[in-house]
Amino acid sequence: MSLGATHWSVEPWVADLANDVIARFGGSWNTYVGHGLAPAAGETRTVDFWDPAGRGATLEEHRGDMITAWLLGQNEIDPVLILIWWSWIWLPGQGWAPYSGFQGSHGPGPDAHVHVGW
Repeated sequence: MSLGATHWSVEPWVADLANDVIARFGGSWNTYVGHGLAPAAGETRTVDFWDPAGRGATLEEHRGDMITAWLLGQNEIDPVLILIWWSWIWLPGQGWAPYSGFQGSHGPGPDAHVHVGW
């Protein structure tokens, strides 16, 4: 699988949310060309959270758990349309389900990262 070029060009309110997450829990975030699984609105509203070393650096389980819990806890303020973490996918009105691994498992393992789209 080939991923598009890394960038940080997201809608300003998405960048504010992503930067808030990093300020709270550490790590790094990015998006990339062609990123964004439906129902999210494409790469300008979708980010991945990684280890502080950046894209491709495995996110530790406890940090990913904290990020995931906080994002879903903010769901009424900033509705999450998709969240993938630790090989599970969360969708509104459906909750958690095993993730098939399309575009990587998102963890556990070396590609562990939180994928979220608004």
